[in-house]
Amino acid sequence: MNAWQRVPSPPPVIACRIPRPAESSPNALALGCWLGIAVAGLVLLPAGSAIRSLWLAPWCEEVVWRWGLQAPLARRVGAGAAIALSALAFGLAHLLFARDAADAWRAAATALPAAWMGLVFARSGRITPCVAWHAAFNFAWLAAHGP
Repeated sequence: MNAWQRVPSPPPVIACRIPRPAESSPNALALGCWLGIAVAGLVLLPAGSAIRSLWLAPWCEEVVWRWGLQAPLARRVGAGAAIALSALAFGLAHLLFARDAADAWRAAATALPAAWMGLVFARSGRITPCVAWHAAFNFAWLAAHGP
């Protein structure tokens, strides 16, 4: 076999490591500044606005519930318990804003998609897929029920 007939060697395998939530947490000062701006937007925009429901709320809530609650809990009690506890806390937080009994059930039911987003965060170690899922759930809710 001459040099022109050699089979090329396969490319080297590159290892990929998914960061743990604690490793991918943002700088506290940057996070505080960003959250301050986003919360101001949440306060100033009307409740049914698309920017608030599909952009600001998903980012703010996922940063708070995943990086702020779930990641520290996971280090203390394990991933499964952290997902369950953060989803329960998410549902309870939405329950605080319920106006009547029917609204209370809907608010408490937010714990189910919160558990899904917690699982996504635990597996990926990234916040952006959680934000995308959160925005998708909010979009589905707005499409079905309006603002």
